[in-house]
Amino acid sequence: MEFGFTLKPDHSLQRVVSLTRLAESAGFSHGWLFDSHVLWKEPYVLLALMAQNTTRIRLGTAVSVVPLYKPIRLAEEIAMLDVLSNGRVDWGAGRGYQGHEFRGYATDISESKPMLQEALELAKRAWSDERLTFHGRYTDVEDLEVLPKPVQEPHPPIYIAAISPASVVWAGENGYPFMADQFQVFDRLREARAEFDQAVGARGGNPRDHRTPVLRQTFVAETTEEARRIAAPALLWYYRALAAVGSPGGSKVGERGDGGMPASYEDYSNFFQVIDLAEQDPDAFVSMVLDQAAICGDPDFVAGRIGELASYGYGELIAWMNFGGLSHEDAMASMRLFAEEVMPRVALLEPGAAPAPASA
Repeated sequence: MEFGFTLKPDHSLQRVVSLTRLAESAGFSHGWLFDSHVLWKEPYVLLALMAQNTTRIRLGTAVSVVPLYKPIRLAEEIAMLDVLSNGRVDWGAGRGYQGHEFRGYATDISESKPMLQEALELAKRAWSDERLTFHGRYTDVEDLEVLPKPVQEPHPPIYIAAISPASVVWAGENGYPFMADQFQVFDRLREARAEFDQAVGARGGNPRDHRTPVLRQTFVAETTEEARRIAAPALLWYYRALAAVGSPGGSKVGERGDGGMPASYEDYSNFFQVIDLAEQDPDAFVSMVLDQAAICGDPDFVAGRIGELASYGYGELIAWMNFGGLSHEDAMASMRLFAEEVMPRVALLEPGAAPAPASA
């Protein structure tokens, strides 16, 4: 089992750097950065800063909202980051879901899926072809030299943000490992990994060749009671804020737009219905998140939950340590305790291994 961490930037570059340095020294293998068009306009510049302050840890996006970029420019930026980090880049790519972002970039959200799929093919061609000729639905270029080329060959690893059955199957059929988000409950994670394995097997591949990362809001304390006490208000704040940000059907921040939900985003209707519980019964909502989605507890409990993920076939936990406005001090303490008490217990777990028991 490998361990990554992710950061939701809080406008403090010093805190991002300190958490990144701590993660590398503590033995984390990956650092993933949210690609947020609300907080950070140039996530690849920040990733370059993280690369400058590390030597070993791999760095990636979780995820690039691909339809909001010019795909050739995006391929160039990822390649440049790969050069600056000496081949330590992982590219997490997704189609996005916030309607107001697409409206702000004058992009049709209903086209997000084919835009993502075409951009993936274009990026791989841009990284490999000496001169790029590409005639697609959204990009049309002839005999173009795209520089720089990435250090990694044939290209940096690509991960697809996916959780709906159709998206998970598409990733498996096309040879991309998928990246599971923080929202889905553990039962859905088990189903998604099984769907992916079946799709990979159907094309003659080996599912265990794909290290599928799973993002979880993670907090460790000396006792489970203490961990839940500290994490609960941060989780509630986060999901309330998420509900206010917007949805695929909204054209501005705070607009749900359920009646205008694009057909390819039907799963988000159920998601926002669940989030409504955060206002109707906050205590019940937080309990549900703590029991079924987030990983918050003492070292034994957290190790047990990670063991469950490994038993489903996931190869990396992306631990989101500073979610929902948690203090920098609490996030740092949780990361240290995770590294000292949790990682040694589960580091040798192989995907598909029997889960360790989780204590209450």
